[in-house]
Amino acid sequence: MDFYQPSFSSFQPHDRLFGDEDLQRRVAIFLTTHAGAQARQIRVSASEGRVTLRGRVDTSVARQLIQACCRRVAGVIDVHNEIRISGARATVRRVAAGCAHLIISDSHSAVTQEFAA
Repeated sequence: MDFYQPSFSSFQPHDRLFGDEDLQRRVAIFLTTHAGAQARQIRVSASEGRVTLRGRVDTSVARQLIQACCRRVAGVIDVHNEIRISGARATVRRVAAGCAHLIISDSHSAVTQEFAA
């Protein structure tokens, strides 16, 4: 008696169970349900099982959470995470980096002036 062994090597994009619009809708619903309020600001697009996420969130943790949630949706083959971090913490980091540069520059010029005198 022979048993039929299905071959998965012949999987084609048109064999997918879900269309692009359906996948996009299901990912968006899953994100708003499971990834918190910031996920509502994320735009989702899908093409042949590949999902692209765009938008802005406050923290890198929120960005990673949204990507992880997206990967859990059936039919998602790959995730392109183009979400940017633009919250208050990112602004503070940019300001702090600028302040550190100014402090180092001021210290360097003060030391240079001491040795020049």
